[in-house]
Amino acid sequence: MCATNATRIYELSIGEMANISCDVNASPSNVTFNWKFMNTREEQRKSETHSNALYAMNAQQIKYSVSTATDYGTLFCEASNRVGKTPEMCAFRILPRKGHKLDTFLMFSDAFTV
Repeated sequence: MCATNATRIYELSIGEMANISCDVNASPSNVTFNWKFMNTREEQRKSETHSNALYAMNAQQIKYSVSTATDYGTLFCEASNRVGKTPEMCAFRILPRKGHKLDTFLMFSDAFTV
């Protein structure tokens, strides 16, 4: 289960980066994390080698950098251990910093595991 029930919101300008941590309450605490990205423009798979939007990953924490308008959207994190998976994914909204206008439509992307 996510340590916080609310969706976390990050407002970023193009070129800015945020450290995003998927904090979960899990027992046993040996956890694997699966991240999904819902994009604002087109279906994309985000991975360390595919895009500079996610480029430094270590288990539960990623560094997310907005390079283009297609990097705005929602990140989802799912944790699992030998007992099972989190019942709901943790959500992190990546929005343009206030004052930036962005036309959006949403599509789900493939998942990747870290």
